[in-house]
Amino acid sequence: MMDGLVGFWSQSDGIARTVVVVLLAMSMSAWIVILWKLWVLRRAAIDIRRAVPAFWQSPTLTDARSRVVALDREAVLLPLLDAAAASPTAGTL
Repeated sequence: MMDGLVGFWSQSDGIARTVVVVLLAMSMSAWIVILWKLWVLRRAAIDIRRAVPAFWQSPTLTDARSRVVALDREAVLLPLLDAAAASPTAGTL
């Protein structure tokens, strides 16, 4: 296998080498994005486990919103809370 890669690299021109480098860079960047998103989702799951009980233990909606803001590092719950608290738009279902 190594002779194949070394042979390919030694016999290829600039365009083929550029394509290999671009494909390698794209593959690495895709894995970086995948790992970063897994890290963000893990943090969001931890935040949700902490923020939901704090929300339900709050005496008022304003207090609950401030607790969610403090615990929601990835801003996953805040848009949902704002949408639930918003008054419905007239003329929609």
